[in-house]
Amino acid sequence: MSLLENSAFLQRIMFDFQEENNIERECVSNTHFFLTELRKLIDDGVEFIAKPKVVMAFYMKKFGEIRTPVINVAHVVADVDGVIIDPSYEIYSKDKLKYFDTIKEVSEYLDKANCGIEVDRYAITEFLTFKNLYEENMTFEKGKVYDVEYYDKQELYLYNYIMQ
Repeated sequence: MSLLENSAFLQRIMFDFQEENNIERECVSNTHFFLTELRKLIDDGVEFIAKPKVVMAFYMKKFGEIRTPVINVAHVVADVDGVIIDPSYEIYSKDKLKYFDTIKEVSEYLDKANCGIEVDRYAITEFLTFKNLYEENMTFEKGKVYDVEYYDKQELYLYNYIMQ
């Protein structure tokens, strides 16, 4: 399988686990798990760059028939050879999802979309604080920046799926 096929395969299994278990607010663990397992799935000798990336996610949230714009200012995704892959079902499954690397990008988008929300001082502070904290503590050492128990359950689910 190609890099993108392996990525899609892994993402689909992770989404199944997360949806079945109503997993939320685990983007750090999900991204770490995705990148670790993707490296295991790819054949030796295949060169690629894969790393976590802190982004802001904009989407429309449904409340019955009403849709409300939402900005998640502290989200982690995988950047695989320049392609954003979100291993978190909770966010990826949202309507009209867009990712932004910078405050300027999301602000310009919101201005053009004329959706009635803007990036306020609190959101800017939260994004920058999360990004700095994440980048300072980013590690592939178990327990450092993610939930070990959740990570292990998702790993068991993946291995059981592969062994079927």
